[in-house]
Amino acid sequence: MRASNGDFAFGCFFIVNQLFACYYRLDPQLLVLCIERREIIKRYTILHPIFMSFYSKSLYQHVGRNWKGTSFIYLLLLLALSWIFGIIQVHYGASDFITNTAPGIVEQVPRISISDGEVSIDASEPYFITDPESGDLLIIIDTTGQITSLYDNEAKLLLTKTKVIVENGPAETRMYDLSEIGEFYIDQRRANSFLEVLKDWLAIVLYPFAVLLSFIYRIIQALIYAAIGTVFAKKYNASLNYQALISLAIISITPVIVLDTILSLLIVPIPFWPVLCFFISMGFLSFAVKVNSEEAIEEHSGAGS
Repeated sequence: MRASNGDFAFGCFFIVNQLFACYYRLDPQLLVLCIERREIIKRYTILHPIFMSFYSKSLYQHVGRNWKGTSFIYLLLLLALSWIFGIIQVHYGASDFITNTAPGIVEQVPRISISDGEVSIDASEPYFITDPESGDLLIIIDTTGQITSLYDNEAKLLLTKTKVIVENGPAETRMYDLSEIGEFYIDQRRANSFLEVLKDWLAIVLYPFAVLLSFIYRIIQALIYAAIGTVFAKKYNASLNYQALISLAIISITPVIVLDTILSLLIVPIPFWPVLCFFISMGFLSFAVKVNSEEAIEEHSGAGS
């Protein structure tokens, strides 16, 4: 009778198993254990930590022992996924503003020209642009020098003869010099064209920048948290190098990133949320290092034997 593929594969496995056992004088079951361990390693994909980081002891052990550069790829993927929902919100918010609110503002805009860094408009000044819905003052244009600051004004922006002054917060303004601008003009037609382009392309252009900047921020955060992780490693007698601690730190901030994404979608403000995020991450990092301690590893190995 002709042997099946399964019989042939089993025969090859048996022969190789015995050859290794004879050559290294090891228990033949060792090869089986190695293969089983390989299956454990393969059990976790790069997507598993997104939800298993909330509870899985074995995931943190796997990451601590096996992940190296993979953690950075995982972090980039996590941020790319989390920013999709935020960018969709930005897109619909911008579209709603451009469609419903912006036309009432644009129809108030005079022709504004800049020549050799100096502003001029085709209307009497000071010129005021208001919110068409609330009536609140938004923009003041004054090249005559009558109004030179936003102090004691409700406006969010002041355009003078040579500068743009923008309110950047309740007690902060920023000033931009126009002296470098040679020739430029904007009118209602041009403003509407710009808003239409913005409506179509804002989300697409913004998305890669958002992912990149948050990736840089989270890497710096992971490096700092990994340094804190060395304190936990000493406390729990865990033999983890700095690279392993970086990987564990990245997995430890995953719950915070997931929760932050959900709260942003639901628009649920939580007082002192950044502070809470730090303590949540520290809790998961402490847990991650503890389950990678020598005692925990031995206990896990004993339970599995």
